[in-house]
Amino acid sequence: LSVTTGTSPNSGSIISTVTCANAFASTTYIVAYPNNTNSRSVSSYINNKTTTTFEFKLGGVLTASTVYIWDFIVVQ
Repeated sequence: LSVTTGTSPNSGSIISTVTCANAFASTTYIVAYPNNTNSRSVSSYINNKTTTTFEFKLGGVLTASTVYIWDFIVVQ
């Protein structure tokens, strides 16, 4: 997931709602890995998991006009 912030990013924002192409039989386990220096400096977490979707949220404030990149592993 690559995100480029605008000029006034908010703290605690939902960065993305991810929807899987096919539903899993049960709720998944998801790990997000920061993939650049910018994303390593921000607190992030998975929220509202279902068998088809999850939200990726941030706990910190992002820097304006900056690229953040995360990789995900989703398993059942």
